[in-house]
Amino acid sequence: MRKMAEKAQPESETRFSVMSHQLVPTHILLDQKEEQDVLARYRTTKDALPKIRRTDPCVQSLEAKAGEEIRRGRIIKIFRKSETAGLYFTYRVVVD
Repeated sequence: MRKMAEKAQPESETRFSVMSHQLVPTHILLDQKEEQDVLARYRTTKDALPKIRRTDPCVQSLEAKAGEEIRRGRIIKIFRKSETAGLYFTYRVVVD
């Protein structure tokens, strides 16, 4: 079996933007006021929300876009498309 020679590419050409993939839903970091509104509206706490790790590629992409670290406890709103429900959203709290 013949081995194919790998051609070295600059890092900028090899980076993949996970957020631009068609299967990745839209992620938005909520500000402090929006977080409080969500928790009050659904009468819940951050502990009861589904979790998302800081190492998740979408969280890392949001950090790069915001230019700052997303701290543990922040809430991310995720928009998803569904054939039956149309467009719906969910919330996740960032954990380490």
